[in-house]
Amino acid sequence: MTLADGAHVRGSPLALTIAPGTVEPARCVASGPGLHHAVAGGVAEFRVRLRDGCDNPVDSACDPLSGAPLPLRLALTPKQPQTSSDVVVDGGEYAVTYSMPISGKYQLAVLLGQDRRHIQGSPFTVVVSQAPAGAQPEAAASG
Repeated sequence: MTLADGAHVRGSPLALTIAPGTVEPARCVASGPGLHHAVAGGVAEFRVRLRDGCDNPVDSACDPLSGAPLPLRLALTPKQPQTSSDVVVDGGEYAVTYSMPISGKYQLAVLLGQDRRHIQGSPFTVVVSQAPAGAQPEAAASG
């Protein structure tokens, strides 16, 4: 660190740690095949990486005030009552799996926080294809 005249500030250089800000849903990025394609009766998956308002990675999915994990919800249009989903917090990411019983074209909204705000790119268009004849539905891996 230097002064206007170019002289070093006493004790410099200084080590600085810059912490990310709070999670900004509109900056959070999703990736994975389950955002665009699924097989009816199978398990589709994707991940959501948390980011702050300046696009810095956020290492925790917890609300800074309550300490509770920020809720991540899925909403499908048209609705499917037998849809199942699972969301696992993994540091600054969510690992999401879901299953659709009926083939078709859907809009998948990925909503983050108590106020249910869309993440970047949401809603996503997901094409759910029929399972091949004689195929058994996939089971979600436990772990």
